[in-house]
Formats: sequence, structure tokens, C-alpha cells
Amino acid sequence: MTSTLKAAAAATVLLLISPTLALADDAFAVMVGAYQVGLAGSVKGHGTATLTKVNNNTICWGVTVFGLDTPTELHIHKGIAGANGDVAIALTPPTAGNPGAASGCLAVVDSNLVKEIFEHPQRYYVNLHTTKFPEGAIRGQLF
Repeated sequence: MTSTLKAAAAATVLLLISPTLALADDAFAVMVGAYQVGLAGSVKGHGTATLTKVNNNTICWGVTVFGLDTPTELHIHKGIAGANGDVAIALTPPTAGNPGAASGCLAVVDSNLVKEIFEHPQRYYVNLHTTKFPEGAIRGQLF
């Protein structure tokens, strides 16, 4: 094996073993109704969310959802898995729920909040609300 090939293999293994090193400015969530806490979420609904830190005061985000009625609200909440928490950042929900998608970038005044979300994503979750589930249809913990 050539030294270049060995280096490439080692880099690939490192990225596979420790994705947080490669993706320190990204956070992800898989959202389903079963992750709702203290209330029934959507049985059929599911989706994904991606957050990207552009700088200390700017986050870009994207969400894709399926199997839902009309989305009404989309938030990032502070809260660990199994617990509800306050809204940290409000996002614009998709206009449709089956399928639906929305994305954007937003300025966040509190740079400490941006730092906290990307250093400790597991302390935050994404929650999508719909007309049938006003308290939350699907939820996913960031990782």
C-alpha cells in the first residue's frame, strides 16, 4: 500500500470513528411522533432537520417532513431527551406536511446560544407543530 493510500485510509477511519470532529459546525435530528414527551405525537409523521453554524451569529437550517397535516410552527427547544424545554429559536415551518420542506439562514443575536447548540447539540431538540398536533407532531433530539 502506498503512503498516500495509507494516509487516505487512516483519514477515512478517523472520520468514521469520530464524525463530530469532521462535523463540528453541523447538527442533525431525526424527528418522529414517538419522541414527543408528555403528549401523543403523530404516528405516521417523520422528518429530518439539519443545522449548520455559519458563524457565531448565523445558523442555516433545513427540514424535510412526511406524513403530516399542515405544519404551523417549527422550533429549536432547549431540553435533553425525555424532557420538554423552552423555545430557543423559532424557525419557519414548511408550508406542506406530506411531503414538506423548508430551509433558511437566520441571524441569532446571542452568540453564546449558537456556541451552546453546536458544542452540546444533545441538549436541544427540534419540534414541529401541526394543525392536528398543536403541542407538537414530531420531535428529534439534535446530535
